[in-house]
Amino acid sequence: MKKNIIIASVCVLGLAIGATALFAQKSDDVIAKIGDKKITLTDYQNIVKNLGLPESPQIQEEVLDQIIEQDIIASNARKQGLDKSDDVMQRFALMQDIILRDAYLNEYLKTHLDDKTVRAEHEKRMKDFVPPMEYHAAHILVETEAQAKDIKAQLDKKADFSALAEKYSKDSNAKKGGDLGYFMAEMMVKPFADAVKNLKKDEISQPVKTDFGWHIIKLMDSRQKEIPPFEQVKSKLRAEMSQKIVMDHIDDLKKQAKIEKFLPEQDTKSEKNAVNPAKP
Repeated sequence: MKKNIIIASVCVLGLAIGATALFAQKSDDVIAKIGDKKITLTDYQNIVKNLGLPESPQIQEEVLDQIIEQDIIASNARKQGLDKSDDVMQRFALMQDIILRDAYLNEYLKTHLDDKTVRAEHEKRMKDFVPPMEYHAAHILVETEAQAKDIKAQLDKKADFSALAEKYSKDSNAKKGGDLGYFMAEMMVKPFADAVKNLKKDEISQPVKTDFGWHIIKLMDSRQKEIPPFEQVKSKLRAEMSQKIVMDHIDDLKKQAKIEKFLPEQDTKSEKNAVNPAKP
């Protein structure tokens, strides 16, 4: 499976371009030869980086074998003149446009987004941000309202909640005394969430009906969710900002360009009849 992934990746990219050394040699050392053609460590590193392959010594020989096979096959294709065929030339042009697009957008981002900008956006968002509440609760889940009322009656007489959960609850966490751990209310179905939010610490709810059955809920604790530090969210925030900056810039470029479309008009009536054919 791993070999197939490597083959596909090398075939898609062909040649590529910089990464951490996996071999002990210097960057200009020759690590393989195909006839008179030399493959240097730099060649290898460039391909590994651009394919996004793991920098692992365990697969370096396998990757190198695929690079060699790729080169041999490509050389034979050139000898047959396939690199000059219309189909291949069109695909070359398409790949060139894709590479140029990515290079252009990467350069654009370098001048329009840096760590300082990302940090400023994070601080702006955090200024008025109120962390959501987390709740720590346990529950007992049963089939019928009668069962739930009976269990609530036992709890009102100071029966042990965990023991009753282990004995009666049909949920998978019954053996843990019905403990659900910490969760945000939005993660639960609405009747359950509403009940939890209205409980005080150590308070036990009346029977609550959901699509899963009848619940008796005990709130064990509640707290505000901890705000993750900037370094923990920086990559995700940068990716989000990058996407918006790129899309906005593409929209601007499209507005500046003279774009005309000449697609044939769709026969919407025929399409509608095809989806909803007349009854016989």
